[in-house]
Formats: sequence, C-alpha cells, structure tokens
Amino acid sequence: MKRYIFLLQSKQFFFFVIFAFLIFVFISRLGYASQEADTLRDHVRDLEDVVVRYTEIPNIAGEGASLHIYNDGYAVVSYPAYMQRAGNYGIYLNQETLDHLWVLVTGKDILEFNEQAVFQRKSALNQARKELLSKLSNITDTFGMRLEIYPNRYKFVGFRNGDSGELKEIFWSGLKWDAYQFPEIKEIQILANIQQALMAVMARSDLKKID
Repeated sequence: MKRYIFLLQSKQFFFFVIFAFLIFVFISRLGYASQEADTLRDHVRDLEDVVVRYTEIPNIAGEGASLHIYNDGYAVVSYPAYMQRAGNYGIYLNQETLDHLWVLVTGKDILEFNEQAVFQRKSALNQARKELLSKLSNITDTFGMRLEIYPNRYKFVGFRNGDSGELKEIFWSGLKWDAYQFPEIKEIQILANIQQALMAVMARSDLKKID
C-alpha cells in the first residue's frame, strides 16, 4: 500500500514538473514574441523622426547600403540583396554615441557646406599641382554618398527657419580618395570623418536582424 502511494505521489510530482516546464516555455515564448513585435515597430516607425540618413551610391547599377538614425537613438541599417549581409538590421545607439554623431553632423562647416565652392577649391588645387594622380580622382573613385541631416529634430540648433523638416543634404563622389589627396580642405576632412563614423555603426557586430 505504501509503495502504491509512493508511486502515485511520484507520478503526480513528475506531471507537476512537466506542467511547470511547459508553462515556463509558454511564458518565455510570449516574451520573445513581444520583443520581436517591439523590434518590428521600431523598424516601421515614422520617417519624420529620422535625424540622419546616410546612403551609399556605388559605381555599379543598383542601390547601396543605407543608415537611418532616429531621434531616440534607434538606427536601422539596410543592405541590398547583392551584399553579403543583405537585409535590415536594427540597434539602439547609446547616448554617448548618438551625441557624438550629432556633434559631427551639426557642426558649422557641415551645415554651411557648399558643394560647388568645395569642388572649385579642389579643382584649383588639382590644376596648381598638375599631378596625374590628382586628375585621376574623378576616374578611379566614383563611389558616391548622400548625407541627409535634419538639424532641428534631435537637439534643436535653429537651422534656417527652425522647422523640424529643414534638411541639409550633401552629395559627394570619391570622398575617400579626396580626403587622402586634399588634407588641406577642411570641409572634405570633416565629411570623411562623418562617413567613417556612420560606416562604423553600419559595420557593428551587435546589429540585430529585423527581416
């Protein structure tokens, strides 16, 4: 009789453990699903919250990789299908990283960046040097980039009329080469530093794939 009661109690305990384990798994899956839903909501958030958008324009057909940074520090990196890391990735930048990027992209030399004026200075230096390598800069490095900044959306800087939709857009081709060839052109050096900082975000190993 005692043996029967012991076996019965053992079976009850066994079923209790199994039941508790199943409940734990169920709750864990709910939490995981909730996190996935939060990540998805981050990805499809309002584009009016974008403060910086960086787009690579390769010298081949098709779109390049891009980076969107939102005003709360959330960043979305998108790689096109032909790239090894194809897909969309998300990450929250910490306050220090976000503030550092913001200082870079809202400096006076960037907000007042005049592409035509900088290009003319570059051309004048090319002509003065009469160096073949300098003349090749427009041929050997045609990789382009587009930088879009909304200076009044994160920490208000009073750009132009102060509206949140005010946009500073910069397009440059062959930036890496130009930064190497023209160290005396401050605007190109600053733009290259910004590009490096943004590309560092895009290359982070802790990016979480969204889709």
